[in-house]
Amino acid sequence: LQTSAIQFFKKVSTIGISDRNELLASFNDQINMIKKDPFEKRALVYLDIMTWIDAKINKCTISDVLQAKK
Repeated sequence: LQTSAIQFFKKVSTIGISDRNELLASFNDQINMIKKDPFEKRALVYLDIMTWIDAKINKCTISDVLQAKK
């Protein structure tokens, strides 16, 4: 998870704003694959990056995404 997140943030800093949604979608797919690994799954409990990605893709706030999940 940490390696994927660092690679993602390096890529985000080099591309334009218009291409970020595509990169976010691919990073979301990576996170979903990482989520299946029991050792990596624990990190997702502490670092709620999936909510942050959903908020960025849907262009809303994190609190809106959390309320929608409830």
